[in-house]
Amino acid sequence: MKIYHNQLAQSLQQSQWPIWLVFGDEPWQKYDAIAQIRQHYSQQGFNDTQRFTIDDKFDWNTLLGEFQTLSLFASLRIFELDFIQTKLNERGQKALISLSDQLVQDTIIICYGDKLDSATTKKKWFKALESKGCYVPV
Repeated sequence: MKIYHNQLAQSLQQSQWPIWLVFGDEPWQKYDAIAQIRQHYSQQGFNDTQRFTIDDKFDWNTLLGEFQTLSLFASLRIFELDFIQTKLNERGQKALISLSDQLVQDTIIICYGDKLDSATTKKKWFKALESKGCYVPV
């Protein structure tokens, strides 16, 4: 689903998306959207946050391993993926598609970064995440 920044508060109240995609070149709106999403899920008990910076040297096995590991201290987790680079190699694309297939109720994924070009939004990995989540272009 695609919504805009001015629809975010209402969407958070009405829907429980397991994946949030916030990409754009408007810094205030991007960070405000991320903060609203964090706060909304924090109020629901999602207190274990793990952040990953995605670049060309990122180890996808680390992310997949953490995603599949159960937390001993908090059952509700947020995974934040900060995309420094959105041109992903085949391994990264497969890892993100795998994440979208392994979603569980106790985990939220927030992906964010700079503005995406139209070619990236048509890639299989992005479509897999967007099909199960909410895309907020800012």
